[in-house]
Amino acid sequence: MADWHESKDTLINAAPEEVFAVVGDFLKHRELAGSGELVEVRMVTDGPTALGSVIEADEAVDVGDQHAEYTARAMVVTYDPPTTLSWVNAPPFPVRRVQWWFHLSPEGPGTRVVNEVEVDLGEGGRSMFGGVEGFEAIRAPDISKGMATTLENLRRAVEG
Repeated sequence: MADWHESKDTLINAAPEEVFAVVGDFLKHRELAGSGELVEVRMVTDGPTALGSVIEADEAVDVGDQHAEYTARAMVVTYDPPTTLSWVNAPPFPVRRVQWWFHLSPEGPGTRVVNEVEVDLGEGGRSMFGGVEGFEAIRAPDISKGMATTLENLRRAVEG
């Protein structure tokens, strides 16, 4: 069970295949990321994105009054073009699991895109943030705002 879950959605005037081509290319995620935390993104595994692909991202994150720069790894755990992409982050702080999704479905002439995140703080994360309420006060507002910006950036990248 997750400690925190957020979901944002938007309609993009393009076919699911066009939208998935952008979200499925992790090298484009720096331009998509609405939080401004991604400094650089690299594919660790060779070849195009697929189930089991490993990605590294250099990130600069502010948590409360603390600033941290680190390299996070993530693995693609769902890859089902053109409907679903999901990955699990392995950040270097004591949070048990952070999982991200993009769900795409045809809607009229476009695509409904749902960007979703689920956070399982674990005991270490609850201690670090002061429980779920602490996480929601310190970190969740930035993540939520970043998700909305990510969807707007995705719309611009796909629609031009």
